Amino acid sequence: MDINWKSIVATVAPSLATALGGPMSGMAVGYLAKTLLGKEAASEAEVATAVTSQDPDILLKLKAAEYEFEAKLAEVGVELEQIAAKDRGSARNREIALRDSMPKILAVLITLGFFGMLAVMTLVDLPGANRDLLNVMLGALGAAWTSVVGYFFGSSAGSQEKTRILGKVVSP
Repeated sequence: MDINWKSIVATVAPSLATALGGPMSGMAVGYLAKTLLGKEAASEAEVATAVTSQDPDILLKLKAAEYEFEAKLAEVGVELEQIAAKDRGSARNREIALRDSMPKILAVLITLGFFGMLAVMTLVDLPGANRDLLNVMLGALGAAWTSVVGYFFGSSAGSQEKTRILGKVVSP
């Protein structure tokens, strides 16, 4: 009977197991290889062999890899949030400096388009083929409207609180 090495990882190191199933698979295998084999350039097969080797220290090493992986993700998350905050700030500063009214015009048009499309789809009986196309358009307008609200009002009070806390953590 073959042992599923990923199920062992999922039990002991769920964050790494989640990453193994997605776009960060290479990064997760690298953390496992470094922790279990002492080298970052190992194949998935080598990692699988190490995980299923029945070495009693493997579970401890998997947990260590999990902690290191989560710490790296938290570090990257903080950096990404700082970049996003600077990007939003620079866009707002540009608008103030240039007295540019285009963002406000676009915000009004997107808002009118979103709620107008909602009204049309609610009040008008649409043919099936058109309904699908308008659903796609409504989804795009909804995403754009969410961005408009985030730009002008912030994404949420929780996000502002998170930013405040991150500022304390990152500041010396």
